[in-house]
Amino acid sequence: MIDNNNPGDARHPYANAALGNFDTYREVSSRPVTPFRFTNLEVYAQDNWRAGKKLTLEYGLRVYWHPPEYVATGAMAGFDASRYDPARRVRLYEPFRSPQGIVGRDPASGALVPNALIGALVPGSGDIGNGMLLGPDPGAPSGLFNHRGAHFAPRAGFAWDPFGKGDTAVRGGLGVFYDRASGAIAQSLAGNPPVVLTPTVYYGNLSNFLGSSGVLFPQTVVGIDPRSKLPTVVNFSIGAQRRIASLFTLDTAYVGSLARHLPATRDINTTPLGATFRRENEDPTAPGRPLRPTLLRPYRGYDSIVIHEFQSNASYHSFQTQVTRRFGRRFNVYSSWTWSKALGYADFDGDRRSFLLPGWRDYGRSNNDVTHNLNASFIYAMPDLFSLRILGGWMLSGTSNVRSGRPWAVPYTQPGADFTGSTEGGRINVVASPDLAKSERTFERWFNPAAFARPRQGFFGVTRPEEADFGNAPRDVYRGPGIANWNLSLAKTFAIRERHQLQLRSEFYNAFNHTQFNRVNSNARYNAAGEQTNPQFGEVSGVDSPRVIQLSLRYQF
Repeated sequence: MIDNNNPGDARHPYANAALGNFDTYREVSSRPVTPFRFTNLEVYAQDNWRAGKKLTLEYGLRVYWHPPEYVATGAMAGFDASRYDPARRVRLYEPFRSPQGIVGRDPASGALVPNALIGALVPGSGDIGNGMLLGPDPGAPSGLFNHRGAHFAPRAGFAWDPFGKGDTAVRGGLGVFYDRASGAIAQSLAGNPPVVLTPTVYYGNLSNFLGSSGVLFPQTVVGIDPRSKLPTVVNFSIGAQRRIASLFTLDTAYVGSLARHLPATRDINTTPLGATFRRENEDPTAPGRPLRPTLLRPYRGYDSIVIHEFQSNASYHSFQTQVTRRFGRRFNVYSSWTWSKALGYADFDGDRRSFLLPGWRDYGRSNNDVTHNLNASFIYAMPDLFSLRILGGWMLSGTSNVRSGRPWAVPYTQPGADFTGSTEGGRINVVASPDLAKSERTFERWFNPAAFARPRQGFFGVTRPEEADFGNAPRDVYRGPGIANWNLSLAKTFAIRERHQLQLRSEFYNAFNHTQFNRVNSNARYNAAGEQTNPQFGEVSGVDSPRVIQLSLRYQF
């Protein structure tokens, strides 16, 4: 490709390769050694008190001492908004139309540069580390966030036999647990400027590029909220267990969990709401179009600023029932049913949350929310048939799992369209219930595709920022397919002599060959007219494995 901005371009790719000419060259300024260190110190004390013949109490206390993870060499940096000084911000080359065409211009000095440098940092114009907190800085906390000191985690539990007969038990417990910040967060702080820079050299030759300083562009940086707290989980349960007849046991319980200060991320340098709709943000070289996002971000000199915050919460509540039959001569079974609900702001550590939407818009059913979950397993020793030992001694066993589907979102796209006027995208609009009755659900139509509509499209110079449409969809829109799976095994062991045995086993995975759907195409695509153009929208797009049969013969000695 010919680049007219490159004065050394030989006008032919092979000639450029032979002469050593290049358009761009990029390399990191350093590869720092990052030996991470952390210390965990925990002390635990526990006591057991038999308060009477029917009641036993357990109680204890764990003390956590978890200082932040840090780099032993101090080679880490994180963005701290309180340290950003607008007076020390860098300048960026802005687009400018000159007699020679579109170029970049320093807004202070008026110096012109090739248009490839539009959006680059003007050298020497400010502090390239503006707002960055460095590990070696005086007063910088270890790990770049404050140590919270000792954490006290009480534990308590009880077991009560209300009738004193040993066939009924009521149990309950509560415990507090703490965790440290993930090591991946600390590692991400080691690649930030000014510790590591990535300059780009334009229009050079291999004979002299090592002496070139290159130019810097705004890059994505990472930070951590210095007020961060340790992730905290409170687990609790109360339930009753009852022996029925001689071999059956019934166990019911309410089990819950509350999680606080969970990690998630937000981009605090997203462009403001409706920024690309405002007339004052027009690109002077392209009337009717906004400036590129780099020139509109609040913290000039950076691209995205991803801050790790420990402010997300989650909860889990469930009713759990178990029925077991053990120690039977021929038949034993274990079965459990869980009816639960899991809610939260994010599904995994580091998940991105919205910076522009109110916090409650991120709260909803978690990805691991399974309303009903039934599990069962059994072992059956088949009796001899017609007094023929060859037809007896077989062992039939199996497992089954029947569970509800998980919640999923519905993303959308429309090439070239702008809905929010910001670098943060919005969500689709839900105009009706997407859920279909089980009798209406088909392979081609798992949910109602007519329940969705694209947000209102925005236009430069026409749409006011307050009219930007983020959509009304929650983070969880529809529930995907569930699972109903059976695995079976049939085996027989033949005694040869003394310790020598021959075992014949057949195993059937998804024994009844029931189709297990696992994905639905939920990506809505719109054209300029607002029409949904994905023909597979709402259609099942994936299945688990069909029936698999495995046969084995094993000789044991």
